[in-house]
Amino acid sequence: THQMSVAEVLVLLRRYGPLLTGITVSGGEATTQLPFVVALFAAIKAAPDLAHLTCLLDSNGSLGETGWQRLLPVLDGAMIDLKGWRESVHHSLTGQGRERVLASLQLLARAGKLAELRLLQVPGRSDFLDAGGELDAGLAAFLQTLGPVPIRLNGFRHHGVRGAAQDWPEATREELEQLAAALAVAGLGPVSLPPLL
Repeated sequence: THQMSVAEVLVLLRRYGPLLTGITVSGGEATTQLPFVVALFAAIKAAPDLAHLTCLLDSNGSLGETGWQRLLPVLDGAMIDLKGWRESVHHSLTGQGRERVLASLQLLARAGKLAELRLLQVPGRSDFLDAGGELDAGLAAFLQTLGPVPIRLNGFRHHGVRGAAQDWPEATREELEQLAAALAVAGLGPVSLPPLL
């Protein structure tokens, strides 16, 4: 693991600055390094030659409200993963409840900083669609409360997966297209799919 200071990252940004329009901090889970992320984004916003860069965060949404409040003043937007809708399904997929993720989505949407919602389709496990192939009514209602938000669909892949998930089937293009169509019917989106599957 290579550790860098905020100052070292700023040197890199200045080296590549003319080519960049922004930065995205991701992980692992980027918010586990919250003091660093806040300090980095604050330094970028305070530097006259870097302040034009957008500061985005890729997160699983597990950060609590206090953490988001520290980050919001220097955050331009966040991309948040929702890996399951019902509590039991979210817990079986992630080992965590969904409450913090839903609260994060609502907080960011209210602040105008929810740049993208990401739904992960896991064949035989995801619960975004009901038995009739339509978007789950509870999920549809929740997503409507967020206002217009870009939605990116990701299909489960084995790349980098450990443990029991190695035996899960990978998502097909057809499954993602069915989910995209159901979201469109519900008036949600815009929806984007991975370029290749």
